[in-house]
Amino acid sequence: MMYYNRFGTKRELTVGEGDRVEIIKRSDVYCINEEEPIYHSGTIIKIDYEDLNRSPEKEPVGITVKFDKDNVFNEGEEEYVAFDEIEELFKKMYDIVGYAMVNEGVTLSITGEGIGKIINFDYQNGALLPVSIQDGSEAEKRSITNADEEFIQELMRYGTPQKYFHYVLSQSK
Repeated sequence: MMYYNRFGTKRELTVGEGDRVEIIKRSDVYCINEEEPIYHSGTIIKIDYEDLNRSPEKEPVGITVKFDKDNVFNEGEEEYVAFDEIEELFKKMYDIVGYAMVNEGVTLSITGEGIGKIINFDYQNGALLPVSIQDGSEAEKRSITNADEEFIQELMRYGTPQKYFHYVLSQSK
C-alpha cells in the first residue's frame, strides 16, 4: 500500500495492525538551530483508508496508535495520526530496555527478534561513538565487527545515543 507523507512524498506502507512502530514527525535532518527530533513509538490499532470514488482501490490516510509513555503521551494513550503529518513510519525492530551512564559514556541494552546485545559508547572528540559490544548477558566485551556496525547503523534510526532516554522511558512501568 502507498501513502503520502508530510512532504507529499509517496511512501510504501509495510506495516499492519498490531505492529510496533516508530513514527517520526521530525527527524534530525529537518531540525533547525536548537530544535529536537520528534519520535513516538507505539502499536498500530487501526489503519484508516480513504475511499476514492473514481477508483476501486482504497489508499491508507492515517492510523490509530496506542502510544508508549514518552514526554508527550501517557502509556496506552490512543490517538489518530494522519500520514500527511509524519515524515516516516517503520516497524520497530528493537527495544532499548536499559540505559546507563558509565564514566561519561553510555551503555545501552538492546533486544529484538533473536537479538540481545549491550553496546558501549564513549565520548570521542565531543561525540558518542560505539567502542565495544557484548552479546546477550555475557560480561566479556569484544570489538565491533562489520556485522555489528550494520546493526548499530540500523539502530541509529531511533536517534543519536544522546536521545535514547526517550525510548528508555517508553519501556518504563
